[in-house]
Amino acid sequence: MWIGVLSRLRERAEKLTTPVAEKVAKAGISPDSLTFLGLVTGTISALLFAQENQLWGAVFLLLCGGLDAIDGAVARISGQVTRFGGVLDSTVDRYVDFFVIAGIVWGDPPEILGLSGCCLLYTSPSPRDRG
Repeated sequence: MWIGVLSRLRERAEKLTTPVAEKVAKAGISPDSLTFLGLVTGTISALLFAQENQLWGAVFLLLCGGLDAIDGAVARISGQVTRFGGVLDSTVDRYVDFFVIAGIVWGDPPEILGLSGCCLLYTSPSPRDRG
């Protein structure tokens, strides 16, 4: 059951991200550039959360997620899929996860500490990330 649900969600996400990724690839923006831009926006998000600015922290986190959603599609569309790019993407994702969780904890530690610990367990690398 869950596999079918996840497959349908992936198909819907691809319908949204593919047109954007095609335009980005046509503009000549590399997938690795998008990954690094995601690191920058994720770090800004973490800093905003640490300053207890949840609204703008969430906006930058959504932007970071959008960049993460299209970098792989841009790589596939532009024929720039590499093992290095996959490892870079996974590594940057883990750093962003850590930074955002740390920013949330820094900004509001007592209420969120337990949830953040659970999130850290989630962010451990999967076998796919390790190559």
